[in-house]
Amino acid sequence: MEKIAISFGEILWDCFPDGTKTLGGAPLNFAYYCKMCGLTPYVVSALGADDYGQAAADRISKLGLDLRFIQRREFLPTGKTIVYSNGSEVSYDIQRGCAWEKISYDKLLGEYVGKAAIIAYGILAQEGAESAHTLYKILSDCPKDTLRIFDANLRGDFYSKDRIVESLEFADILKLNEFEIGVFKEYFGLKTLDDNSAAEKILKIFRLKYLILTLGANGSLILGKDFSIRQEAVKTNIVNTVGAGDSFTATFVSKIANGDSPLLAAKAAAAMSAKVCSIRGAFFSK
Repeated sequence: MEKIAISFGEILWDCFPDGTKTLGGAPLNFAYYCKMCGLTPYVVSALGADDYGQAAADRISKLGLDLRFIQRREFLPTGKTIVYSNGSEVSYDIQRGCAWEKISYDKLLGEYVGKAAIIAYGILAQEGAESAHTLYKILSDCPKDTLRIFDANLRGDFYSKDRIVESLEFADILKLNEFEIGVFKEYFGLKTLDDNSAAEKILKIFRLKYLILTLGANGSLILGKDFSIRQEAVKTNIVNTVGAGDSFTATFVSKIANGDSPLLAAKAAAAMSAKVCSIRGAFFSK
């Protein structure tokens, strides 16, 4: 039976200081790796009606992803971010006022939301009031058994405690990295706890089914109501880590949706993210 994964939010070009660029954005990366795991993904986003938007649409088609819910905004630019990478350390300078801040809801999208097995979302696209409204309608309208994944993906000053809490109210699964667990500890009065204990508290406070904590070279931690999986990172030659976390989350969630155990899903996720770290850009192909 077909399993639909809806991935909501920004599509943007990752532009590197040497002049090269690759298409990215967490929602697009997530959808791509859901597809690699056998799901049917749809990205809900918006591009500008500019050369960058056309290039993005062409690239998305070549990746084998469906364009039907990727809207075009005539008077807004396609998203861009400058990526600064030093081995495992990555920082982003994200352009504001882009098309992904104006994502609208329509009847056709509602029909697919009503059949979704997975809905993934983050903070960034909520910068735009229209996109935030669309996201919360999607999360409110999806079936009760839909897995809703909040990948915090905190960037720059695009987040706040209130926005995080609102996002968590809908979440079944939360994904954090090393930086983000520190922000959550500060926001929720957990600064005296180690990361493992803080993650356990967050899992309980927000009644999550799973909490995924990626720790870079130190591996990952995945928590559930009655289990804890700590695993080492798969060794690889790191080129950069753009998209690695997205591939980890998408692989884990896809495997869970397909009926795999959390342990098998975690192992598959670690292997996939290692492959992504070994390439330039976010899209590893088999």
